[in-house]
Amino acid sequence: MSVKAKYDINKNIYVAARYSMSTNESAGISSDDSLDRIQVGAGYWIEDKVLLKVEYVKQTEEAFSGGQATNGQGEAEWDGILAKLSVVF
Repeated sequence: MSVKAKYDINKNIYVAARYSMSTNESAGISSDDSLDRIQVGAGYWIEDKVLLKVEYVKQTEEAFSGGQATNGQGEAEWDGILAKLSVVF
């Protein structure tokens, strides 16, 4: 499941948010199987084809979520700030 929202402040600037949740439905997995992710960010079109994005991400994985940060032992949680410059060709 995922819920997203984006709001254009003007033609060059936007803010966005997303919440994602998934569960591992593999055979033999019955608990500790969820992954949650929250992202909040903003984007600025520097030129028509150049976009700068900055976002904050927080992710929590349970032991058997299927994510790559756990190996069936305990939970994993991480968060951080990402910045990206994109050029459209």
